[in-house]
Amino acid sequence: MDFEIIEIEEPKKEKKKNIFKPLIKLLLTLTLFSGIVLTVYNYEEIFKYIAYNFIYKHEIENPPITTYQKEETYFEFTLVDKFIAENKQDLANIIFTAINNGWTEFSFLCEYNYDECQEDLTELVTPDENEKEGVLNYINNFVHPYNSFDRLSLSMNSYGKVSIRITPIYTAEQIRIIDAWVDDVLATKINNNMTLRNKLKTIHDHIIDNTKYDRVRAEAIKVGAKIDDNYSHSAFGIIRDGKAVCGGYTDLMAIFLERLGVPNYKVSTEDHVWNLVFFDNQWLHMDLTWNDPVMPDGRDVIQHKFFLITTAQLHKEDDTQHNFNPIYFKEA
Repeated sequence: MDFEIIEIEEPKKEKKKNIFKPLIKLLLTLTLFSGIVLTVYNYEEIFKYIAYNFIYKHEIENPPITTYQKEETYFEFTLVDKFIAENKQDLANIIFTAINNGWTEFSFLCEYNYDECQEDLTELVTPDENEKEGVLNYINNFVHPYNSFDRLSLSMNSYGKVSIRITPIYTAEQIRIIDAWVDDVLATKINNNMTLRNKLKTIHDHIIDNTKYDRVRAEAIKVGAKIDDNYSHSAFGIIRDGKAVCGGYTDLMAIFLERLGVPNYKVSTEDHVWNLVFFDNQWLHMDLTWNDPVMPDGRDVIQHKFFLITTAQLHKEDDTQHNFNPIYFKEA
């Protein structure tokens, strides 16, 4: 998986609305029904209350959902339609929903008394003492590749408004080109007389037949270098250049699986990613990258050691780069 690390900007206090200043200067004398007069002195709390209840709460609107929303959810993520967070799990679910829906800009609120919101946001994108990555770094594994993000920026102001900006991995033009390629494969290589297993094998083999592993990009990733005009980490790299690293193989297979209506998501480790497929009432692994080995003599070879195999079989074949964390990938 190749995307920029999520960033959280430090909360900044917004400039207070001039329309509130006269009220504050008069100490906001509130007359209660009982006739008792209460004078409020906590200006910051008043600003926060007014901003939350009378400004931001009415600004939250849901953008339209894209074509590529996935209805099934995994790990601890849940799709939501309430965009006011009261706890850390609400934060994760709201952000997951926004990315799964294909939104590129979105804002939501932390509940008025949710004082730990900023701290919890930070914990979601940074690892705890037992993990190398925060929970939100795994969102791309569970959404359609077209909705996955290259960069996710979160900012929060002092009144509990959280703004999300998402830069997708795929542009609209790239999606159009990939879809045309997928349509052609499905029309010419797949027919209704084939079993699902044969369909998956045919697609698996066709992707490998048209792809060479991009060793230059793979080495660049290892040392943190970037290569301009290189798309090997995505399905577009296969269509345009015939090259891919593991992210490209996995995304293109996931796109086909979605088109065929097969439940799936991507399993990843620190250095590798591959497909997990619900087939024959069980979850099985499919790793196109490792089924397309780089041969010393340059020969093109297709293997099937990593085609629809169980976790036990996977770890028997390799327990190094496929040693995934079962906390995140429970179905595996």
